[in-house]
Amino acid sequence: MRSDLRPSSVSTLAALTVLALAAGAAPALAEDPATPATVGIGRATTDTYDRGSFSVSAWTDAAQAKVTTVSAKIRKGDTVVTEIPELPPLSYNPSVFRLPAATPLKLTEDGGAIPELGTYAIDITATDSLGNTLTRTDAGTLDFTLKPQLDFGLTAPDWKSRSSVPSGMLLGIQPGSGDIVPITGRDITLRRLADDTAPARTATTDDQGTYTGEAYTDVKLGEEFRVSYSENSAQVHGSVGYTRSVYTLTPRTLKVSAKADRTRVLPGQKVTVTGTLTDPNAPDQPAEGTPRVDTSLAGQQVRVSLGIDGRTDGFVGQTVTTGADGTFTAQLPHVPGLRLNTWVVTPVDPYLTFGTSAVRWRSPRKAASASPPPPSARTARPP
Repeated sequence: MRSDLRPSSVSTLAALTVLALAAGAAPALAEDPATPATVGIGRATTDTYDRGSFSVSAWTDAAQAKVTTVSAKIRKGDTVVTEIPELPPLSYNPSVFRLPAATPLKLTEDGGAIPELGTYAIDITATDSLGNTLTRTDAGTLDFTLKPQLDFGLTAPDWKSRSSVPSGMLLGIQPGSGDIVPITGRDITLRRLADDTAPARTATTDDQGTYTGEAYTDVKLGEEFRVSYSENSAQVHGSVGYTRSVYTLTPRTLKVSAKADRTRVLPGQKVTVTGTLTDPNAPDQPAEGTPRVDTSLAGQQVRVSLGIDGRTDGFVGQTVTTGADGTFTAQLPHVPGLRLNTWVVTPVDPYLTFGTSAVRWRSPRKAASASPPPPSARTARPP
């Protein structure tokens, strides 16, 4: 081609520039229509307290529109078990829709539509006031199972056995109806909290849902025990546990008789208190008609201490051990600078009770006996 017929690069660039300017001056082309506002659906959750009910959130992004209808289908696999035509909104939160507590889902045996305990899929459909509709399949799971609850108690230990037996019941709250039914054939876990190295024990529930564990020995007042249970099955879902303490016991009731060798203690002196533990329920020996020697009263510790007006201060005193016949002896010193006017005898072992034998320092009456079980100290006052 002749060189004078070839288009120059300059003229080509100028032509492109003119086209670009012409395009900028021309009216703008119409934009694509905006995406229509859609309805949103949250996660459907089973009610914590009544598993026959559930709730779900729903909203719309359309201007000046609101969600008007929310419905649900309860499904097992591909089979729709029941349909709920409308879930009303909560009065205090209109974006949350809930199956009313007055009309929960129930088992067919309770007049409902759910055939059996288990888990079911929840499909939710929501529609707003402009007619926009959305269906969310598998929006949540209906946990239509028994909610476990555990009852737990401990027997009061006594003087002879000093043991406590744990027992109770495992029950289930039925969804919808709220009926309480026994949960049978399950293992309950029991632990003694003071001994965290010991293996846990188990006790199995019977046909009434009750269980009884093995006795724990050498139980102390205030000692704690815990029971627990957990299951995640088609029938029962949940965990529960309780801690209980031994807050009461059945002590052995004794009588204490004690006396002091003086009623006033001067500086440098000591007072000697002697006494005897006896069992008022022990039978008399047939021959002499006197109380028999009870060897179980030997080796018992008692606290002989100084006090104020019949109340022990617990600091100044002596802990002594009874002999073979239940007798004991203690010596108390003179304590200057303290207003102490009483000596008091109390048991150390919580499984023993005889009240408190308390005698005033200056009382001419040197012996006092306390018959059990007064709730407070028994004080012998001068006549």
